[in-house]
Amino acid sequence: MTVDISAQQLQTYTFPNISANDDPSECTQPPHDDDHAQKRAKLSHSRKPAFARHQRSVSLPSPTLVSKMYSTGANSVLKRKFEQCSSSMQPVPEEEPLDDAMDESDDSTTEETDASSPDSERSLDDLNSENTVRFYPYLHHEPERLALERLEEAKRVHEQDKAFYTREIRNMRMLLFEAESTLQNRTEELEFIMKEREEDMSEWEAQKAEMLRRAEVEKEELREKNRALQAELDWKSRECSDAMDVLEEAQRELLGVPLQDLEDRNEGDSAGPTKDGSSSPRPTPASSMSTLSRYTSIPSRITSLRQRLSEDEGRFQAAYHAWSNENRHLRKLHHKQLQTLNDDLRKSRAEVGGLAAENKKLMSTVGNLKESLAASKRDSWHSMSSIRKSREAPAPSSSPSLAAAPDRITTEEAIKLVQKLNMRISEAASLLAKDLVAAREDASMPVAPGDWDHPALTREAVWLLGGEGVTSQLTFIPPPSKSKDNELLRTLLQVALTSWSAHQVHSWDLNETKAGSTQESPLAAIYRKLKIVEDPAVAGAWRSLARAQLKFSSSAWTRALISSIHSVFSFLGLTYSRSVTSMGRELQPLLQALRAVREATGELAGSTELEVATVWPGTRFDFRHMKDARPGTVSSGSKASAPQSSQADASTRRRKPDVVVATLGLGLKVSEGPETKRLLALPLILREKSMTELLASV
Repeated sequence: MTVDISAQQLQTYTFPNISANDDPSECTQPPHDDDHAQKRAKLSHSRKPAFARHQRSVSLPSPTLVSKMYSTGANSVLKRKFEQCSSSMQPVPEEEPLDDAMDESDDSTTEETDASSPDSERSLDDLNSENTVRFYPYLHHEPERLALERLEEAKRVHEQDKAFYTREIRNMRMLLFEAESTLQNRTEELEFIMKEREEDMSEWEAQKAEMLRRAEVEKEELREKNRALQAELDWKSRECSDAMDVLEEAQRELLGVPLQDLEDRNEGDSAGPTKDGSSSPRPTPASSMSTLSRYTSIPSRITSLRQRLSEDEGRFQAAYHAWSNENRHLRKLHHKQLQTLNDDLRKSRAEVGGLAAENKKLMSTVGNLKESLAASKRDSWHSMSSIRKSREAPAPSSSPSLAAAPDRITTEEAIKLVQKLNMRISEAASLLAKDLVAAREDASMPVAPGDWDHPALTREAVWLLGGEGVTSQLTFIPPPSKSKDNELLRTLLQVALTSWSAHQVHSWDLNETKAGSTQESPLAAIYRKLKIVEDPAVAGAWRSLARAQLKFSSSAWTRALISSIHSVFSFLGLTYSRSVTSMGRELQPLLQALRAVREATGELAGSTELEVATVWPGTRFDFRHMKDARPGTVSSGSKASAPQSSQADASTRRRKPDVVVATLGLGLKVSEGPETKRLLALPLILREKSMTELLASV
C-alpha cells in the first residue's frame, strides 16, 4: 500500500528518538516533572536552533539500526519499541513552545542519540533514498520508472537471446550442409556396402530359418516318440492292472470270498484299447484254468513287465536328454552366431567410418594434386610461350645484346654440393665392393686383369681406372675369399666412379668422349669457340640457356653408369653377385648428387664459370693444389719399409718425384680470365707410394 504525504504534513509529524535501553511505555507521553523543567531552562538557549530544525523535519530511526533490529532475532525489545513508537505518532502544532518540544526526551537521551547516531534526524531528501523506501512503505516508490526499467531489461535480454540463437541456427545450417555434401560424396560406396550387408543379412536369415526348421522337425520327431512311449506305457499299466486283478482274485479264492464283483468288472473291461490303439476284447481267464495256477504265473509276468517298463523309461530318459542337449547346443550356436554377426556389423561400421575419413583425405589430396597440376600446366604454358616468343623474335645483330644471366647459386653452396657428391661416390664404392665374386670357376688361382677379348671395353676400363699408370701395376686379382671388403677394390671403384662423374658433369651428351676418345660434340665445340671470341658473360649466358634445354633421362644415366662399372668388373676379372636392379638402386643417390652438381655448374652459375677439378695421372704432387687421401699411411709405411741400404740408394729414392696416379675426390675451380683459374676446393688424389702400399697389402 502507498501513502502520499506532502511536505507540509511531514513537518507536523515528529518521531521520538529511540535507544536500546528505553522502555516502550516511555514513547507514548513525554515526562513533565520539575527536574525536566530545570533542565529545559538550562538548555533553552543552546538547543534552540536544533529544536527549530527538529520542528521542520521528521525524526526517524536510522535505516541501519532498523535493519539490525529486524535481522537479529535477539533484539526483540528494539523491534517492539519501533512498532509502538510508530503506532503512537501524534501531530505537533506549528507554534508549539520550545519548552514543550523539550519534553519529548530528556537531556541524556538526546545527547547520546546525537553523538551515537548522526542519521537520527532525517530530512526530506533522505526519505527518497533506497533504504527509506525499503523500510517505510508509505513513501512514494515511483512504480512507472521501475516498470520501464524492467521492460528495458527484458528487451535487452530478449535481443541477446535472439542474437545467440541466430548464430546457433547459422552454425547448425553450416554443419548440416557439410554433412549433406559428405553423404553425397559417399553415396555410391555406402550403397554398395549396405547392399553387401543386406546380402549377408539375407543369407544369415536363410540359415537361421533352416536351423529353426530342422529344430522343429526334430521336436516333432521327439514328440512322436514321446507319444508312442506314452501309449506303450499306458498299455503296460493296463497289463499291470490286470495282473493286480488276478492277484486279488487269487487272494479272495484262498480266503473263500465270492468272486461275483470281480467277474462283473472283468466283463465290463473286456473291451479295452490294445497296444496299437485299436479296441479289441481282452481275454478273460479260462474257466478250465484254476485260479491257483494263474496265481503262480503272476510273479514272472510282473518281473518281465517291470523290466520292460524300466527299459522303456530308460529309453525315454535317454531320448529326452539327447533332445535337451541338442536344444542347448543349438541355442549356444545361435547365440554365438548372433554375437559374431554383431561384431562383424560393428567392425563394418568402423570400417565405413575409416573409409569415410580416408575418402576425405583422398579428396583433399586430389584437390592438392589438381592445384599442382594446374600450376604445372600454367608454368609449362608460360615456358612454351616464352620459348615460342624467343624463337619468333628476330636474331640479335651482335653478341653484346645477349644479356648476362645472373648467378642463382653461391660458391659456398656449389662447394657443399661437390663435397656431397664425393661422399656419395665413396659410399657407392663400398657397397659395390661387398658383393664382388670371381668371374672364373678356378677362383682359388689369381687372375690377371685384362685377359679377355673386348678391346673397346678394355680401353674404357683403363680410362676409368686412371690410365696405364694404375692398370700396369695390377698384375693379379686376389681370390674371392679376400675380395670381400677389400680396401684395394674400394679404392679402384672409387677412382672409376670419380672419373665417370667428372666427365659427366661437363659433358653435353652421354656419348661424348666415351671411353676416353677425343671426339667432341657440336655444342661443346660451339661453347669452346664462344669462350675464345666472345665476352665471358655472353658465353656464360649461352651456356646457362643451352644447358637448361638439355634433358637427360635418369634411366639412360643409370644404364650408362652400370655399363661402365661392368667394364671395370670385367677388366678386373670379377663379377657382381646381385642383380642389375639392385645395383641401379644403390647408384641412385650418386646420380642425384651428380645431377645437382651438373645443374649448379652449368645452369645456375651464369656470370661465373665453375668447373670440377681433377688431377691428371703423372702430375707431380703439390700440397697447395691437391690433397692426399692417405697422408699418414704413406709416411709411416715408408718409414717402416725402408730397407737398410747404401747411401747411394737412399739419395736415389729422395730424388725420385712423388707423382699422382689417380683422383679419388673432385675439387672445384672458377675461371677468372682466359688462362687464370682459382681453386675453391682441393681435389683428393692417390699418390704412387700409396698405390704401391695398397698392392703390397693384398
